Amino acid sequence: MWALAGGQAIIAEPDGPATILVPSESVSLLRVELPLASRAKRIEALPFAIEDRIADPIDSVHIALGAEIAPRTYLVAVVRHAQMASWVEAAELGGLGHAALVPDALALPAPGPGEWCAEARDGRVLVRSGDGTGFALPTVLLGPAWERAGSPRIWNCGPVAIGELPQTPWTGGGGGLAERLANPAIDLRQGVYARRSAGGSSWKKRLAWIAAAG
Repeated sequence: MWALAGGQAIIAEPDGPATILVPSESVSLLRVELPLASRAKRIEALPFAIEDRIADPIDSVHIALGAEIAPRTYLVAVVRHAQMASWVEAAELGGLGHAALVPDALALPAPGPGEWCAEARDGRVLVRSGDGTGFALPTVLLGPAWERAGSPRIWNCGPVAIGELPQTPWTGGGGGLAERLANPAIDLRQGVYARRSAGGSSWKKRLAWIAAAG
């Protein structure tokens, strides 16, 4: 286990890819239709495709394009530039400048349509949705969010009960954490925040977790 300043804890798993899991509370994960032929054109269209769906001014946020999660529909992440810069700085200080940055909700197994995979931890709940997105929120707010989503089936992927909502232990497989993150649905290190090569770093085969709350 490694510790960084500011209450950020890093855990390494030797057999995993170099990946930093960041708090999903600070990231908006969206499904965005982008019926364009090339990745370059999709990236160019992103600001116009999401500007009406976010509260922040478009020039104050970093937008990352992820995997195709349905025909011509892509996973898109939105995070404030200030937060992104803070994470990149923490990664550099920890010797992980080459690591991918992935919202921690996407470390959970991917459930089926109309379902949630969820895990409760330290007063918060991570949720990965069957629509390809994910989020995190305080445990006390999960009930209303679940009702607004149409009361999807909840698969509990952790050892702790997720409030008092109906839930079933996850039995769907999906591989281990390292396997799921070998090809993450999205990497925030894009554009001006693109990651550098690991070179000969001993961190190349490790999975790191920044468990920061903000």
